[in-house]
Amino acid sequence: MPDLLARELTKPCHPASDDALRQDNAYYCCIASSVCGWTLKAWDRNLPRIYKHAGQCRALCNWRPALFQRAKSALASMAPSRFGEPDANVQDHSSPNDLTALHELPAPNPFLSYSHMGSMTLQDQLNHAVAALICASGAPAQLIDYPEWTHYSRLLNPNYTPPKSNYIRDRIIPAEARRAVLHMQEHLQEIGPHWIASIVLDNTATTKKAQQEALGKYLWILNLANPIHKFNLCIQDICQDPIWQEIVAEALDETTVTALKFQQDLKELVNILEPFACALLCLESTRSSLSDVYFFWLGALAALDHHFKSQNCLLLPQDWGRLRCIALKRFNKAINDAPTDGYVTAFFLDPRYHDVAIYASSNACSCQATVPPPVDCPQTSNPQQLNKCILNCVQKQLFAMLKAELEAAKDIPHHPLHAYSQDALVAKEQLHEQLDCYYWADQRFLSQYLTPNQSAL
Repeated sequence: MPDLLARELTKPCHPASDDALRQDNAYYCCIASSVCGWTLKAWDRNLPRIYKHAGQCRALCNWRPALFQRAKSALASMAPSRFGEPDANVQDHSSPNDLTALHELPAPNPFLSYSHMGSMTLQDQLNHAVAALICASGAPAQLIDYPEWTHYSRLLNPNYTPPKSNYIRDRIIPAEARRAVLHMQEHLQEIGPHWIASIVLDNTATTKKAQQEALGKYLWILNLANPIHKFNLCIQDICQDPIWQEIVAEALDETTVTALKFQQDLKELVNILEPFACALLCLESTRSSLSDVYFFWLGALAALDHHFKSQNCLLLPQDWGRLRCIALKRFNKAINDAPTDGYVTAFFLDPRYHDVAIYASSNACSCQATVPPPVDCPQTSNPQQLNKCILNCVQKQLFAMLKAELEAAKDIPHHPLHAYSQDALVAKEQLHEQLDCYYWADQRFLSQYLTPNQSAL
């Protein structure tokens, strides 16, 4: 019986009534082939290959989204693991002694926990195990086409015929992958996108497009640069400076003077990289927060500057000036030129850093923020004088976050800002008042609002 869904997804490349093209009529193509250009050479519609393409065809997704979803579900339904945990009591034509150990082994497949019906047959269990081996080892699927593999399988079970590589490549692996994606989507929908606060990535090509789609659809999600990756790049740039390359070249001479010089310069390199390595290690902790990113960047740059000014520094001024420029360049990319000012804003809202001197203007001529003290707010005797640029960044970031949260709160009744979704001006005024109160508040009154492992945002 022909598969109706496959006939909806494909069409013959040539009319069947044309006898001159009867041989060429074995070619089928995607219904969106004018964009994707996908064709299939087969006398009949090959279901695994059709569903594999349809589940990845962006042209079909944009043109016929409902049909695209049906194709993905059909591909996922072809996964052997949909039948669930292997049944130890499954009866097969093979001898009971041949595969007793197989049924006693725990199944490591992660997809089995999502099963709701039936059980896999022995043939499906073996095919599924072969596909898992191919994926886990990174071996090519053509491995199972070798006669030696068939001979090995027959020794284990004379009644088992291993599948061909195209069956593993075009059916089992794509079906299992699509099934995993669909279940992941179900869990994400169950959690809800409003519980996701930010997306952090290193701008690789494989993740950047997904990030852009998520940020365009859910405006309240913060776009944050990967702080660990930025520190790694800074360390990498410092190590690639020409002065260290000369050290390695000279050390190959194996002379006493060169060896001592190499030891001194190696110690110098360790002193320069140590602040960045410590910052990277601390930020990898599960207790680190957004405010810690800015804090450790400032600490690493301050430690680097302190080392260059100390008597222990053996570098020439032009050398440490060049290394300082490298560190500042990475700092600007990670903080000042980041997609959002989330790290600076979190640092400003963290009570632990409320009165730090980094906020103060560097000289008397620079502009300072003039914020009138609220009447009902506990004040410090000497409130911090914020640099106007920092305060503007914080205000801009907070108001942008408020706007996005108000948009999301319209459709979420239990959202804390749902009551303000119809009157954004009131929410904006209250945020401005709270920001002023925090600006003038005494640090002793703020510690109760934030736990040590909690982010201000």
